Amino acid sequence: MKNIKLSTLIYFFCLICSTSTLRAQNSVSYFISLRGEISIKIDKADFFVCISTTGEIVNFSALADGNISRNFNEKIDRIGKVNIAYDIHDRISKIGDESISYDIHGRVGQIGETRISYNIHDKLDYIGDKRVYYDIHGRIERIGQIRVSYDIHGRLDKLQKEEDLFYHPLNYGSLNEPVYVDIIEK
Repeated sequence: MKNIKLSTLIYFFCLICSTSTLRAQNSVSYFISLRGEISIKIDKADFFVCISTTGEIVNFSALADGNISRNFNEKIDRIGKVNIAYDIHDRISKIGDESISYDIHGRVGQIGETRISYNIHDKLDYIGDKRVYYDIHGRIERIGQIRVSYDIHGRLDKLQKEEDLFYHPLNYGSLNEPVYVDIIEK
């Protein structure tokens, strides 16, 4: 009898641990160009989605291997065992088991459990619990705990995470090409 109870407890412990591991895989990365433009990469267990500051999906990838199939509009609808569904406006509405919904303005409003909101200027306001702040010129000023600063020419100069004293000075590429920095806050 004790062995049955012990095995039941171990089963529930493993179930709880595996559930928390799956949730830990959901993270948000911020890609900031030297011009101060931002795109958001939302990582889920089986895929990631990149959205622009105006709420459009600019890229996605399913973490799967296998054959790729396309629907009648030539859009990818399956990668290996991962299905990709589209709504009546031909926007991605589901990848695997996670739904993607849009607000009344056609912007991404939610990806799985991650809610996304916009301010009155139609720019990203919140991604999950991370707030995006802008300066008076409409440039990103802060994302959650990460401060963004600009040089005297208005170019992105420094990223600094308040709590960990994270500091990342930026160097410009040749011909002032945008250099992308991946900032991950978990």
